[in-house]
Amino acid sequence: MRTRFVFTIIVLMFMILMVGLMFTLGAAVLYQRQNIVETMQYELKITSLSSAKDSNVTVVPDSEEAGYDGYYTDNMILVVLTDNDGNVLRYGSSQPVYIQEDILNYGVQFAIQSEQKTGIVLNYGMRFLIQPQASGGYKIALADRTEETSGLKFVVSLYLLLSLLAFLVMLVLGRIMARRITQPVADSIVKQRQFTADASHELKTPLTVILADLDILAANPTSTVQEQKKWIDSAKAEADNLSRMVNDLLFLARSDTNEEEAPVRYPFDFSTLVDDCVLTGEALAYETHVELSADLEEHLICLGDEFRIKRLVMILLENAFKYVNEGGSIHVELKRRNRYAYLAVTNTGEPIPETKKPHVFERFFRADESRSQSGYGLGLSIAQNIVKTNNGEISLEYSNESGTRFGVKLPLEEDS
Repeated sequence: MRTRFVFTIIVLMFMILMVGLMFTLGAAVLYQRQNIVETMQYELKITSLSSAKDSNVTVVPDSEEAGYDGYYTDNMILVVLTDNDGNVLRYGSSQPVYIQEDILNYGVQFAIQSEQKTGIVLNYGMRFLIQPQASGGYKIALADRTEETSGLKFVVSLYLLLSLLAFLVMLVLGRIMARRITQPVADSIVKQRQFTADASHELKTPLTVILADLDILAANPTSTVQEQKKWIDSAKAEADNLSRMVNDLLFLARSDTNEEEAPVRYPFDFSTLVDDCVLTGEALAYETHVELSADLEEHLICLGDEFRIKRLVMILLENAFKYVNEGGSIHVELKRRNRYAYLAVTNTGEPIPETKKPHVFERFFRADESRSQSGYGLGLSIAQNIVKTNNGEISLEYSNESGTRFGVKLPLEEDS
């Protein structure tokens, strides 16, 4: 995936650079053309053709090579006056010019026959600019394109160099971006695989027990229901556990895909809700010899889904009972904190190892694997989802020798 992402960036970058090159080259060509044409127009105006021969211009016959290196002078601009047939009458230049006679005649004839105001003389690196004269004939400017082409080469070279640097920078940035962008996807895939493996493992245990109970029942077809009651009760208990786990998994799956119905938020007395949950837990505290205490501020009106938030509180209490030490204590605290109601559930017992603390809200996570039969490790994950959908916050505040505390903040009604 990362390779495809980087490849896509490279292809897009290449296309953008090529389009940029085309526009840059086009703009440079137009600029250089306009620049040299304006210079040629200026030369047509200032160059005097009053004399038959101009001392600045040396026309070299085809056979002569002495004192002349090349076909004509680089960067020259030569102005020529011709008759209607293209015969050269006079020529002149504001700078010293050397040119071969056959090239001069070829350039003049090409300019006349092209029927264009300006253009490039084929086979020679010259540009022409022609002006028909009112008295007949033509006034033609012939210019060397060395400066024009060198300017284009410089622009193209500079653009390619900058493009190469930009390409390398984008390649490095692309790899970094690909790693950062695809990392959540990669993590999600890993979590999904782990989730599937964990779910399969957890589903396998109750199904195995149910099948074993059914096999026992099938092996004793003449037994009465009363005689096989313990196997029936065992199968039913495992089926109930399986049903709860499937419902929890369905709740989380729908939440992940935003298919779960949005919670209906309305004002409710959070203090009364927590007090009811604590009252429910007192029977379990009595049976397990655990001290359950509460310090609840009254009349805290929260805005949220009362049914789901009650489930949240029960999950935190069940989690505290699950991991409290024998003869230990559980304390529930509810206070106002600015615009939030703050709920804290603290239990004594073995602290959560440092390496496991970042994973407490993950699905199928258990701080103590030896207690795997007491739950499926979905409670805190569901609690986190409930808090999130009700615009609150949940966190593991601490877990050390003094105990373990989970804290929840839920928004209060504005006028409460």
